[in-house]
Amino acid sequence: MASSKLVYKDKFEKNAYALVELGTPELLEAFESGIDIVIKGLADDEAVLCTESKTYIVRQVNTSNSLLLTTKDPVSDQHIVHDDVSSTIELLPCIARLSRIDELLRESSYSGSQNEREIINNKTLYTYYDLLSVVQASENELLDGLRARAAFQIDGYYRLFDPSYLYHLFDLFVTNASVHSYDFKQMTLAQAKLCITEEMNAVDQEDSIPDQVVIACINAFVTEHVDINDLDKVLVFDHAKICRFLGDWLLSNPRVSEPYTLQAEQGLIAFCRISVGNSTTFSTCGTSLATTFLYPN
Repeated sequence: MASSKLVYKDKFEKNAYALVELGTPELLEAFESGIDIVIKGLADDEAVLCTESKTYIVRQVNTSNSLLLTTKDPVSDQHIVHDDVSSTIELLPCIARLSRIDELLRESSYSGSQNEREIINNKTLYTYYDLLSVVQASENELLDGLRARAAFQIDGYYRLFDPSYLYHLFDLFVTNASVHSYDFKQMTLAQAKLCITEEMNAVDQEDSIPDQVVIACINAFVTEHVDINDLDKVLVFDHAKICRFLGDWLLSNPRVSEPYTLQAEQGLIAFCRISVGNSTTFSTCGTSLATTFLYPN
């Protein structure tokens, strides 16, 4: 059997390379597809690797034997050693770390046009690409996380709703829908939008409420997201989303004292049952929850 010499290259530097183990067909396809693969993490974060749709923890695994990375020089018939590797990089699937969305966007939560000047002047705002660069999640997971939080864009920056403001819009919506005797099972986007803007102008005298805010409010409570061009689309309200939002808001409101926590919970259970079975009661129940549980006799 022929043999050849191992020769370390000039200016050899150990651990100049890292070997990544692609343990699944999905990872192999992602690396070979040419789609961007990004390693994310701030200074204090555990690094993650993100493909287009998934997130992986990046772990270094030490090996007991060294692995030499070489190339063969056809002229001298020698193997040139480029590195002596004693560890590999392992990629383990993990849940996207979406909580940073809340951390970054909470301070600039949207609470009405009257507060926008102060927020723009004093708070840090984030574009989509800002969030994509620092949130440890794939692009698809980030979009899902923003959608689940009813986040929306104003002037190119992503915003969350202030919970009290979103409750206010929801309350205006169900109140005006009751006045117009709309059937929630047959309501179009145009009707829902009118309920919010008409009642907002009548009650708050707010100069205007941006369309993207109205649409984001509606999307927070429906099963399938809509956009401003879907005015004739019939909405399907998601009772679980509505009850979860009202429950979170009522139980986190500082004016709700401990003796009424159980009462609020029981009221929300009743709300779930009523809203699923009776669309008329659905409209009146939403507006009465705050009075019943926030201001008990």
